[in-house]
Amino acid sequence: MIKKYPLVEGVDREDSRARDLLMLDTDLRDVVSEGVFQLKRAFGGAEVHIDYLIDHEDEEPDPCVIVTVFPDMPFDDAHEIMDEVEDRWVLDNMNRAGGRFSFEVHPLQHK
Repeated sequence: MIKKYPLVEGVDREDSRARDLLMLDTDLRDVVSEGVFQLKRAFGGAEVHIDYLIDHEDEEPDPCVIVTVFPDMPFDDAHEIMDEVEDRWVLDNMNRAGGRFSFEVHPLQHK
């Protein structure tokens, strides 16, 4: 069996449909790769997953990817850091990929 490595460096788990989308859309892949770098820089060694999403409620749904980081820190601290990443990087880069990605944070500590 051949082991598939994540298409985006620094990712711990990559959904196969997200991987296929990133292989086809190099602009999206570039933005997501840069975004994962920003998350790794902000959250250290936190685990990062990439998943595929399509919103069927849209009239013309576009597939997109969700990048989720799982830091081992309290909820408030994690969301404060994510707000900083969004202010510093996400808002300036969302249009590069046609808004087809989003970041989420799921802290491992819920206090």
